[in-house]
Amino acid sequence: MSLTTFIIITDRCNLYCKYCFNEGSNSIDTYDFTKQEEDLRYLKDQKVTELIITGGEPFYSYIKQKTLNFISYAKSQGFNIYINSNCTEIDNK
Repeated sequence: MSLTTFIIITDRCNLYCKYCFNEGSNSIDTYDFTKQEEDLRYLKDQKVTELIITGGEPFYSYIKQKTLNFISYAKSQGFNIYINSNCTEIDNK
């Protein structure tokens, strides 16, 4: 059995979907990336194996690179990563 947890990267979103619980929040609250090593170590100790990266929009322009770095680090620590995104901020890079 695998344990899964959600990591909410930001409340901010570039869309205003009526059906979404977030409804296009303009909040600037974001995940504290300075704690990623500590947080992931704790989750690993708790036997979490899967992370769902979500938000708002986790690839929103002001936080996109930090999200990509977080995902890369989490993968290097053995986590399976799933992403909940509206895909409007993803490019071919």
